[in-house]
Amino acid sequence: RDPRDVAVSYSKHFNHSIKIAVEKLQDENLINIQPISRKRGEFTSSWQNHIRGWQNSEIPVLFIKYEDLLENPKENISKIFEFLSIKPLIEISEIIKLTNFKELSELENKNGFIEASSHSKFFRKGGKAQWKKIPSTSFKLVEKRNFELMNELGYL
Repeated sequence: RDPRDVAVSYSKHFNHSIKIAVEKLQDENLINIQPISRKRGEFTSSWQNHIRGWQNSEIPVLFIKYEDLLENPKENISKIFEFLSIKPLIEISEIIKLTNFKELSELENKNGFIEASSHSKFFRKGGKAQWKKIPSTSFKLVEKRNFELMNELGYL
């Protein structure tokens, strides 16, 4: 996912400013701790390290950008099943319907979602290029520090 959009989602989820979210996503030592119990932590590192880690993995990896999944869900879901060498039990059109962002958001409204924060839904927006609607010079830092990888992935 475009790291500028990741920064927007991160800022909403953790109730940070865009500036702080951008700084966090550049932090190679980033660990997110569950705020209430502090028992659950997740080492995420920087956005770039996260992507490069998968690119350098010794196990087979299929890269599908979030934006491509939004634009061509049938094609990309088919790629996932082909990569995994499994046949879906239901039609891909039904999978698309069940995993549609609106559907997931409604399920969260009805049943809650464990990954939601106390101040923001987990399935908040689900779009792409949301960063363009937010005036912030912080996105320039993301582009500068991640230029090569963002360019490689077609984000620049």
